[in-house]
Amino acid sequence: SAMSRALHMAIRVGDIRGAMDALARKQVDLNSFDETGRAPLHLACGDASMLPVVEALLIGKADPNLQNAHGVTPLHRAARGGYEAIAHALLAMGADVNALNRRGESPLAWAKTDAMRGFLMASKKDADADVATKDGGDGDGDGD
Repeated sequence: SAMSRALHMAIRVGDIRGAMDALARKQVDLNSFDETGRAPLHLACGDASMLPVVEALLIGKADPNLQNAHGVTPLHRAARGGYEAIAHALLAMGADVNALNRRGESPLAWAKTDAMRGFLMASKKDADADVATKDGGDGDGDGD
């Protein structure tokens, strides 16, 4: 839609107010892909200044695990940029720290800074502990 295109464009050029205006109009598909195969969340997660837009997209129910044609998630993009605040927002809204792209790379593999690697490793440990707890045992899926 025209509104979805306006949202993509505003994010691409770093126009936070324009992106927020587009989001305020409810007829925007938050998970729509642009001509480059990226959704608004993919675009916003590649720019540290877009944290307010990332948060608004997530609150509006944009999919934090949406993959582009290469299997890249918004968390991959945040990890590559070293944007911990964005990564934290994504993880808080259910982003999968273990998501793999088509090459089998996790967001951790894309992390460029030690700080981001440490942050993702701690998040991964928490995620793996949650799996073990939900399983009722050792996390292998058999319940013991």
